[in-house]
Amino acid sequence: MLAWQPGSGQRALDAARARWLANPADHYRMVVRMKGWGGCTQDAVVRHEWVTDVAENTCRYFSPRTVTGLFREIERFLSAPEIGASCRRGIAGRDCACFAPYRVNVRYHPQLGYPEEVIVTLDGYAPNRAHLHYWRYLLRHGREPACGGPVEPGGRHLVVERFEALP
Repeated sequence: MLAWQPGSGQRALDAARARWLANPADHYRMVVRMKGWGGCTQDAVVRHEWVTDVAENTCRYFSPRTVTGLFREIERFLSAPEIGASCRRGIAGRDCACFAPYRVNVRYHPQLGYPEEVIVTLDGYAPNRAHLHYWRYLLRHGREPACGGPVEPGGRHLVVERFEALP
């Protein structure tokens, strides 16, 4: 599901979460592969949404994920920045007056609802009208900040390679 319409990504997330909560797996093994940044793999056993055993975690900066954790991660990328909140990838010299909004593409398991693939990319820079730095820049310079320029590589690509409900 490509989140290109306002709220469409959140609606898809809510529907997938409802499917998951309707019949959650209380005990499961999940293998998650993170592509990019050299790639890494997480293979963990989860009980009641707590990681209880880690067979493999080659991800240097990320703890093994749970389904609930993946839902929270997706929700964070779908949410708009709040006024005064930290910005997402601001342009140096313009603080958070400019930001690169996230584009989120998620594929959910049709029956169980857990995320099967999550692709998060950064769009081009745009004025960040929801941040106080934008308004400070506008008052100081009398115009909107020029927010063009290339976006540094970033984002995430996660694939749930294996999901197995355990007894």
